[in-house]
Amino acid sequence: MFKETPKDRAQFAQADSDQIPYVAILAPKELAAGTVRIKPQVGKDVAGDAKGEEVQMSEVVEYLKAKLAVI
Repeated sequence: MFKETPKDRAQFAQADSDQIPYVAILAPKELAAGTVRIKPQVGKDVAGDAKGEEVQMSEVVEYLKAKLAVI
């Protein structure tokens, strides 16, 4: 989902609504480190405070392929 002024809560709610299993977070910290934070999107009640995993940008596709293969 793209918006000019995105709100995190609305984007996560949309991911829940669309039943998207993982979200990719690219905040300034991750961008500076050359990583992407991949977070399981299982609904806020189940996820708790899970921060996800930081994955090198060059490894994101393989990481997600492996995760999605077991769903």
